[in-house]
Amino acid sequence: RTSSDTSKSAERIRKGQSKAIRALKNVIQGSNKLLNGLKKFQFSQAAFLVVDDGEKLHLGALCGADGNKAGHGAGNLIKNLAPIVGGKGGGKPDMARGAGTDRQQKDELLEAARAKLL
Repeated sequence: RTSSDTSKSAERIRKGQSKAIRALKNVIQGSNKLLNGLKKFQFSQAAFLVVDDGEKLHLGALCGADGNKAGHGAGNLIKNLAPIVGGKGGGKPDMARGAGTDRQQKDELLEAARAKLL
């Protein structure tokens, strides 16, 4: 391989990584848009979202009026559930975000979220 071939390969890899990063950001932004959309449409219950980017789990929670009356609180959901995946986070009673790095515990996290919300 020539120096030029190596540079071209490196550039293709860099562009591919850039696309992957953009796609990932779009997924995370999409989950934020989903939370904001639920809030905008006055979703009254509680919702918990998990986005796995391959390195960590991004968490989001939203609680409408009925979700808060039931005692959930978005900030509390994140504070209570994020440690399951080695994470942390927080926010307000209506919306909160967090992240965790222990992706192997994702199923346990989802089960705990279901147990709290269903």
